[in-house]
Amino acid sequence: MTYFWHVTSSITRFALFILMPLASTCASFAQPTRVLLGVKWNGQSEVFNSVNILTQKFKDIKFLPYVSGAELGESTLDQANKRYFYNSNSGLTVVDATNGIILDTFGISINLRGIEYDSNKIIGTYWNGKAVMLASLNLDTKKLNDIGILKGVTGSEQGETTFDAINGRYFIKTNLGITIVNAANATTIDTINISKGMNGIEYDPSSNSLIGNYWNGKYVILMVLNIATKKFKDIGILKGVNEITLGESTFDKINKTYFIKTNFGITVINSQSAAIIDTIADNIILKSMEFFSYSDQLEVKIIGKCISDSALFKLSYSDNIDSAKWNFGDTISGKNNFSNKTTDVYHIYKNYGIYSIKFITFYKNLSDTFISMISFEQPKADFTVSDICEGFKGVFTNTSLKLSEEPNYKWNFGDGQTSTAKSPEHLYDIESISQTFNVTLIVKTQTGCADSTNIPITINAKPKSDFSFSLYNNLWSFIPKQSGNIKYRWSFGDGDSAIAAMASHSYKDGLNSHTVCLKVTNTAGCYTETCKQPASTGISNTKSSGFKIYPNPNTGNFNIEIDNPEKDMSIEVYNSVGEMVERIEMVGNVADINLDIASGIYLVKVRNGKMECNQKVSIVK
Repeated sequence: MTYFWHVTSSITRFALFILMPLASTCASFAQPTRVLLGVKWNGQSEVFNSVNILTQKFKDIKFLPYVSGAELGESTLDQANKRYFYNSNSGLTVVDATNGIILDTFGISINLRGIEYDSNKIIGTYWNGKAVMLASLNLDTKKLNDIGILKGVTGSEQGETTFDAINGRYFIKTNLGITIVNAANATTIDTINISKGMNGIEYDPSSNSLIGNYWNGKYVILMVLNIATKKFKDIGILKGVNEITLGESTFDKINKTYFIKTNFGITVINSQSAAIIDTIADNIILKSMEFFSYSDQLEVKIIGKCISDSALFKLSYSDNIDSAKWNFGDTISGKNNFSNKTTDVYHIYKNYGIYSIKFITFYKNLSDTFISMISFEQPKADFTVSDICEGFKGVFTNTSLKLSEEPNYKWNFGDGQTSTAKSPEHLYDIESISQTFNVTLIVKTQTGCADSTNIPITINAKPKSDFSFSLYNNLWSFIPKQSGNIKYRWSFGDGDSAIAAMASHSYKDGLNSHTVCLKVTNTAGCYTETCKQPASTGISNTKSSGFKIYPNPNTGNFNIEIDNPEKDMSIEVYNSVGEMVERIEMVGNVADINLDIASGIYLVKVRNGKMECNQKVSIVK
């Protein structure tokens, strides 16, 4: 079972949840991270940068290629999709707000000013040579659309802007004062004539006002402009900040804090009272500053629960939201969708699969949507293996169902040995006796869900390829010591060979010794080979007058006569595949043999004391 987490948000409320199966341990969400995003010029190139508001630590995220310090322009932020847009010499560059990777570049010849993000488009203004135009850049089609002319505004007098995304209004500093424009059609809604040069303007939806500052000749004053009444209110003096060092600003609407670039660094101000909350002092001069808040990645430890266990959705805290709505993403979720901001919510999933859970929080007229992708993955154990011969390793190929996270594997080879490898090899010791073993594979997910399967493997013993030999009248006879195999192949060492079970061979090269090899294959396809060097020196040859078989051919009844019998005498009769069909202990010099066997050529082996000799007999019925 695997958990994926994603958060999308129009604003970032502090209402978070964690997921864990019951009886599991789980780490909760950390507080959302609040940072300022911006860029700095390091003397050679622009560097995408962030400063953590809590720790006040600056972090270089990534170099922005092709952007010089002089050409860097304005910026805007898509909080929901974590995208940062800024004007550069390349056009409009789109950057991943978390890692600084450039996602796209809109190469437009028009330099949009006062850019603001709204519903996957960028709204801004530009000077066409005669009038200031309000335009929108569609991020899907990359097409620029002129919305309308801002009447009475000249190119040189065009100033800062801020955007009311809720009401679709655009506030622009112009030569007329603060012009309020309908973002959809560039129609001027209102103009607020002010004599004060309001800098760093930001829109606060909770109070329907603009927050900014101005220089009164002695001090920098933080001020609020009420849009409805058109009245100004001086909130307070920004101590130690003069007009020259006053720079860009950005606004945290949730926490009512206002960040201003000053001669101290970045000054954090309470927008309600103008009280200085903090100063982030650093020699890094952030340009195109934007406030960004995101939830830290969730760390979860799941222990041993699978499908059909109740899943617990737990709110870390929910004090500062008005309401919440759940959608668990499965087919039965419709009747279980409900508005509830209680801390513990339970839901049971019936089937394996991937589910998209949505948790929507509401605060006044603003909402956040937290999305979590939960995957209940069913493990399915499977593998392939083939029977093998003794002395070879069994190769076990794991064909189990692929999961998003690598599961744990446990193999039991049936002989007391185990392995945790994905696709192991194993050598069995069968001591020359064919055996079959039941092999078990257990696949266990990281969360404890398991499946197993069993497949037998047979380890086939090798055949015995040893053989005996004897010499009679310059004719060598070779007899295997194990019968019943399907293939016998003799190599006599002089280039000749034979494929019968028993073989005879005469050498014509005059050599006293040759290397004779027997390769034996059994019914399982296993084989072995034995080689020996029989030599004629020292081997007794039975004279023709000392060993007689008569009649030959015969019907199975024949006599064997030995001229010089000794005490230990025996007779063995072998068929064509090397199987002994008769053995007789002989007394006296004549033996009467009566065999009930089929027609064919048989080998008679006679042992007389230390002498051993062979002779073929033909039986015809």
